[in-house]
Amino acid sequence: MRQLYSEIEKQRKKENFEWLNSNYDAYVWFLIQSIVNRKDVSDLQKEFEIPKSLKTIKSIAEYIYDNADNTQYVDKIVNYINKKNKIDNLDEIVTQLKETKLFNWGGDFQGSLEKSLIKKYIKNNASISASIDSITNETINYLYASKYNYLSSKLTENIFFKHASVTPTINKIKSVDFFIGESFWDLKQTILPKAFIDKRDLKSLIDEVKHNPYELIKWLYENQGEMRFGSENRIFVIFVDKSNYSESWKLKSDLKLLESSINKFLDDSKNSIDVTFTFKGADYKTKSKLILISK
Repeated sequence: MRQLYSEIEKQRKKENFEWLNSNYDAYVWFLIQSIVNRKDVSDLQKEFEIPKSLKTIKSIAEYIYDNADNTQYVDKIVNYINKKNKIDNLDEIVTQLKETKLFNWGGDFQGSLEKSLIKKYIKNNASISASIDSITNETINYLYASKYNYLSSKLTENIFFKHASVTPTINKIKSVDFFIGESFWDLKQTILPKAFIDKRDLKSLIDEVKHNPYELIKWLYENQGEMRFGSENRIFVIFVDKSNYSESWKLKSDLKLLESSINKFLDDSKNSIDVTFTFKGADYKTKSKLILISK
């Protein structure tokens, strides 16, 4: 018996995403969240033969969900997504990325410019007028790094979207960036954290992660920022230059390396890893995958 639309909507609000796994109704529900938005109402009504009497976003979403009781209808939703999805020009993104010559975060260890400025120039009673150059440099560095991360995320995301096994989300959905088959995934990318490396030999550690990524995945879940906490299924894309760690950020704009690594990963259809982790005293179970991009 299928779950009601309202039942999944209620479960969606829970922090623990374990219930999502192997839940076909939840998969359909998220597909629908991806396509239903106010600006496309008329298009949706025509495409899915929705009665004109249904005006609200929720009523339209429920109508589509109630009718999505067979694979042909679900395939129709997927085809609609693929038709509507637009892939950005990857070469243009790379050109913009190459404009960044130095990657140096302003802000504190969590990348918060506001907290850093308040701590340095307000709470410590530093003279603002005498610190203008320092404040300006810190702000500019923060903007360059933020823009670089934004563009590199778009680049990586679009490479996933181009693969035949991936169905993207058209609307932004919290904790779901795309689907692979009937599973949903949140995409996270970062440079291999210094705190995880600690005092270990980098080259040996990279080999360990390649053969068994569980330790790193668990560490990433347990050491995420509290403001951005999530227990959803995640695919981590990790970058590291083993010969020059400080240059690892440049790999985020290496289109050929990204495409070959991500497509190989998707072609291989690797099984996900079951992860159990603890955060703020609570235990969570989730599924994850990891792509290590190194040179």
